[in-house]
Amino acid sequence: MPTEVKCLASLQAGKYPVPSTVARRDLRPDDIEIKIMYCGICHSDIHHVRNNWGSDGYGYPVVPGHEIVGKVLRVGADVSKFKVGDSVGVGCMVDSFQTCATCKYDRDQYCDSTTFTYGSRDRRVTAYSPLRRWCARPDWKVGVVSLGGIGHMSLKIATAMGADVTLFSRSHGTAEHAECLGVDHFLISSDPGQMETVAGQFNLIIDTVPYNHDVNLYVKALVPEGSLVLIEVSHESL
Repeated sequence: MPTEVKCLASLQAGKYPVPSTVARRDLRPDDIEIKIMYCGICHSDIHHVRNNWGSDGYGYPVVPGHEIVGKVLRVGADVSKFKVGDSVGVGCMVDSFQTCATCKYDRDQYCDSTTFTYGSRDRRVTAYSPLRRWCARPDWKVGVVSLGGIGHMSLKIATAMGADVTLFSRSHGTAEHAECLGVDHFLISSDPGQMETVAGQFNLIIDTVPYNHDVNLYVKALVPEGSLVLIEVSHESL
């Protein structure tokens, strides 16, 4: 029997979330019901609320937010790995086909049967994935564009991997925070003189800016065959 639960929902495109309720189906044998204690909000959620990516795959009302932490309230009859009271986390994906080619290649986000936490449209990758895939290491120079949520994690992980890490920012206001995260260098990307000093130096640059901007600035900063990875998604053409 469906259960009404309280939530913050965007009732229509472009409207910010307000207190509301949503009907949740009863547990299936392999389901877990959790009480959400904490939930992340990133720019992809804002894009969704504002309907920046168009109508394909969207539905309103929508309850935005993912990267959830909570406690198990109930478990289905076939659940064996979790019990009531356990602390659990939920990422941006909750299910996939698991036996298709993309799933076997550990690329569940590209699976045609992937179920996302909401809206089935959040295709962003984490900060760790590109750093691991491109094998960031101590002899590499790694740049991170913008100190937002994903940028923050990118800086911490790249530093932990031993890379020489630079934050590209449009604001001097993030310099102190970057220093606290252990960043080696700080550059103002809107200053042509500063950008000229790092031309052809970076093995990997992770761009976390969620709106349209000039990526050529960062392409010029790459070594030959270096990589620029765009993590966030703009609703406009680059």
